[in-house]
Amino acid sequence: MTFHSQFRRLLLLTASSSVIAAGVLLPSSAFAATTAPQTGIVATVGTADGSSGPNGSAASAARWVDTIDAKSGIRIQLPGKSDVQHFTEAKDGGDARLYMVDADYAIVGFAVFDAPGTAPAPDDDLKSFLDGFNKTRSPGDKLTTTGADESTIDGRPALDAALKSSNGLVGATRIIYDGDHVVLMVTIGSNENAKPLDKMHQHLLATLRMPHTSAAPTSEAPAAA
Repeated sequence: MTFHSQFRRLLLLTASSSVIAAGVLLPSSAFAATTAPQTGIVATVGTADGSSGPNGSAASAARWVDTIDAKSGIRIQLPGKSDVQHFTEAKDGGDARLYMVDADYAIVGFAVFDAPGTAPAPDDDLKSFLDGFNKTRSPGDKLTTTGADESTIDGRPALDAALKSSNGLVGATRIIYDGDHVVLMVTIGSNENAKPLDKMHQHLLATLRMPHTSAAPTSEAPAAA
């Protein structure tokens, strides 16, 4: 199996684990996954834009948590404390960490893959992620892309895609390549919360910090469909 094949298998596994973590929003699951205690996080107070969540109450506001992937040094702000799932070379064919948060109105995922020397193949990698996510979905729950854009962000190849299902799920994802690592960010929720979902996703993108980068990538992704 080539390294890129191993990486795509990891994408399938993390996408399937995202379905598990989605819980109430996406009730069935594809793969069992190992959950480990979270490490290296410091809570911060407030929302992405200083406002409340979609219900207009303080309880529905995202409370952002500075989350650090200790192995890579990559960090991001997530809308709450995350459940962390670890994937290993011995068990899963590659090393990765998946951080999932079940927020009031969204499922948010942040994954870091250890992928030294992996050549960017954004279209294929997006397909692998969607194949894994959709593996056990009913037809109406399967996610498709409504638009995908390739770009270079702070010198790193990236792909942004808007997502939707026929049953009313919407979301967005970014895949960004950093030589030794590949980072995936995804936000999924109901179409009725499309605007706050988009604000949440843009906050993820704006707070991503990667080693040797003094400022966060600022390029915005396409809005959720």
